Amino acid sequence: MNRTSSFSTSAMRWLRRTVLALLLLYGAYLAAGNLFLNTSLGPSTVNRMPEKFQMHWSSGHTWWPGRITIANVKIQGHAVRADWQVEARRASGRIALLQLLRKHVHVPELRVDSVSGSVDRKQAAPVSASSSRSGEGWTLRFDRIVSASIGQSRFGGLVLQGQGNAEVGFFKQLRGGPMALLPSKATFRNARLTYGGAEWLREGTLDAEFAIAQHRSTEAIGIDKLLKTDARLKLDGVTAALDIQVSPAGKVAVTSLPGKGNAHIDLALSRGALKPGSELRWTAPVTGRDIAGGEHKDELDIALSVDRDIALKMKVPPQAEGKLSVDADLRIAGTQVPLRNFTTLIPRASGHVVARWRFGSLRWRAISFLRHLGCRWTGRAMSMPTCRW
Repeated sequence: MNRTSSFSTSAMRWLRRTVLALLLLYGAYLAAGNLFLNTSLGPSTVNRMPEKFQMHWSSGHTWWPGRITIANVKIQGHAVRADWQVEARRASGRIALLQLLRKHVHVPELRVDSVSGSVDRKQAAPVSASSSRSGEGWTLRFDRIVSASIGQSRFGGLVLQGQGNAEVGFFKQLRGGPMALLPSKATFRNARLTYGGAEWLREGTLDAEFAIAQHRSTEAIGIDKLLKTDARLKLDGVTAALDIQVSPAGKVAVTSLPGKGNAHIDLALSRGALKPGSELRWTAPVTGRDIAGGEHKDELDIALSVDRDIALKMKVPPQAEGKLSVDADLRIAGTQVPLRNFTTLIPRASGHVVARWRFGSLRWRAISFLRHLGCRWTGRAMSMPTCRW
């Protein structure tokens, strides 16, 4: 009986000590974690390379090891060819604490609210061979960044607004290591697309899926990243009308006007090639003034479809007021998209292009261009180039 009582007393004493130790550890974590998030200690630790990456927030808290919530978040970074920035009203997620000991930041899930972002292209700096040093930098892996409240995204002068949501994941090793964009997706409803302040799409729906295979920056620079990319874009909406103005000096200006065009896009790209089943259809009113001052009103109709080859059709039917007509029906062998030199499409093309428009002093430029394409030129003021491959 005494042995049993002694054992029970010892067990209770051990249990009380264990609970007290856990409470002390939890209290220490709460103090250290919230101190880290609400003093300059956090930003100074995160922003050790401000020329490449910065992250700032107004306040934060953590009540459980690895689970963090921060408010008024601003993240910005600098890549070889772009500066990017993301802002969010609130972000909460979980970080794998033990993996920090291995210089690995692993965030299985991060949820963000009221998000906006921007990307601005910049002049690329030369990439030196010494910039790729594998195994030396921290690795970042965000499996799933989720937002159901994306308001605006900007890519240079292109601005996308609407009701958006996205799920994005990525991997990156710092100091020149590899990167990858994990399978991700985004949708926008009631989308509005503007460029330079002019509206090009409204009342749109947009669905996108995308992923970039793991690679180093030196292996795919700039547009060559499309050779590592799998993506699909579906878009429907009302587009603007086109206004084409030709000045007496021959300068051509194309702008958008309020109008009732229509766009339907369902394009899938895999490592630089369009996938069979891809299609595009765009119709839009075309108005403007030619070099002689004559006004015109036309209608543009472009259609593209993909099977084993790429089929492209473009029509501007002649109208009573029109100064422009186009009838193009081309088939381009294969589905590979030339990323840098579009003239390589010419040997792959078969079909015909017939067009009529008034050139005046622009005539010599048009003749030079069309002869380069192997077209035949006839007529004077109203000119009819005919191209067949």
